[in-house]
Amino acid sequence: MLELVKISVSLVFLVVASVYDYRSREVPNFIWILFIPIALALTVTEVFTSSLPFTLVLRFLISASISIAIFMAVFYLGFFGGADAKALIGLSLIVPWQPSLAKPLLGYALPLYPISIFDNAVLLSLLVLPYALLRNLFWKIGTGQEFFEGLESEASVKKACALIFCLKVKSSKIKPYDSVAEDTSVSPGGEVRKKLLLLRKLEDEEHQPVKHEGLPNYVFINVALPMILFITAGLVMALLIGDVIFWLIISLVFGR
Repeated sequence: MLELVKISVSLVFLVVASVYDYRSREVPNFIWILFIPIALALTVTEVFTSSLPFTLVLRFLISASISIAIFMAVFYLGFFGGADAKALIGLSLIVPWQPSLAKPLLGYALPLYPISIFDNAVLLSLLVLPYALLRNLFWKIGTGQEFFEGLESEASVKKACALIFCLKVKSSKIKPYDSVAEDTSVSPGGEVRKKLLLLRKLEDEEHQPVKHEGLPNYVFINVALPMILFITAGLVMALLIGDVIFWLIISLVFGR
């Protein structure tokens, strides 16, 4: 029953956070102020009502501390935002190990269960790449315009990356949280130069509205991932299916 409560609490907070993340790419801090203490309290209750409290304390400390250290390192490297880190810290506290009621289809999960959730979230987020490519192809068909007008001097590899990591959109449709993936500069001789800015690191700060003045009619923007939505789906996948990346590695290495 306590495991069911922990899973339900996790999903409620993550679903609410996902709605905020999808709409504005910002999640209010009150969600984590509530979620993290509740997560810790539920796991402490589980530990000290079990038949092996000292064993579970050690297991909890190892799983939570290593998982949180990894997530904080990834956050400080700039690969996801503060809200994503807080969501994963909360999960490290509330589901430090695989719930016994979970019977994943693949049967595989890492001993550090939050890492399995993160594995699935990363895997699911990769679905954005074919989505971006299709969106760009439909833009090309619909407008008949060139993808890289003014960017012809950019490397072919960089252009290819832009088609899967960025979206070509009308500049007037850019949202406040979007990051423009094109930069224009003027040399001392008056030459206008444009370049692609791909895969910018995330910064945990308020979004500055994009200034539309001076932008071309259509511009590349970096894909802004609602990562908490993928983390929520990663938790559901871990519970129902297992750690897909871990399963793939085991299958390739051991042929199972």
